[in-house]
Amino acid sequence: MTIKVSGLRKSFVSRGKHVLALDGVDLDIAQGEFVALLGPSGSGKSTVLNLIAGIESPTEGRITFFDSGGDEVTPKLGYMTQQDSLLPWKTALQNVALLSKVKGIGAASAEAAAKSWLEKMGLNGFQSHYPSELSGGMRKRVALAQLLAHQPDVLLLDEPFGALDAQLKLVMQDELLKVWDADKKTVLFVTHDLSEALTLADRVIVFTGRPGKIKLVLNVPLSRPRNVFKDRFTPQFQDCYQVLWDALDPASANAET
Repeated sequence: MTIKVSGLRKSFVSRGKHVLALDGVDLDIAQGEFVALLGPSGSGKSTVLNLIAGIESPTEGRITFFDSGGDEVTPKLGYMTQQDSLLPWKTALQNVALLSKVKGIGAASAEAAAKSWLEKMGLNGFQSHYPSELSGGMRKRVALAQLLAHQPDVLLLDEPFGALDAQLKLVMQDELLKVWDADKKTVLFVTHDLSEALTLADRVIVFTGRPGKIKLVLNVPLSRPRNVFKDRFTPQFQDCYQVLWDALDPASANAET
């Protein structure tokens, strides 16, 4: 599933004033590509995801989706935010199976698929636990399993690991890369974490401050499969980190390349 963003502008009204959040964003995302969106707070990164998801409508511009044959299609999207959407009165298994049941898939098939995804997330033995009985990292794994069980064409991930501590964040990055390596879904991942962006993505798109424009596109030269625990210590990683750090320097935050 490829995504083409053309001339995207988005404004909204805040306290009686018009605010321009995005101004002229053009972006092509290839099928199976993992793209990270990086930028200062308020630069419109989450707005881009909301527009792609259809939660909001652009003020100007267009977003189109194409299949591998180049035909325009309506995609199946999966959206994961920093706050999980697990229902507290349902078990991990019931939460993951929920969307499949809503789509009309039989209970037995839905629960079998949910069990399989929970096992892939390393949660075998925790299927009957309620969210309140799980650690923060486990809840994130359940939320990711819930998203993937829906079998989306495109994954939209808005700082999904932002609330986790440093160690758990690395574990979840590793889990996500294992799933992505197996299925090669098209992924857009919003983050404020430079190391996270470099660890996960094929490309990192750096946005200016508001109104958000694309300032830098960095093709990440690190080979795959990635090692989330070791790659960050390589000279190549450090060089890329410096490039991103320089692009996010407040002194040039609103400058375009």
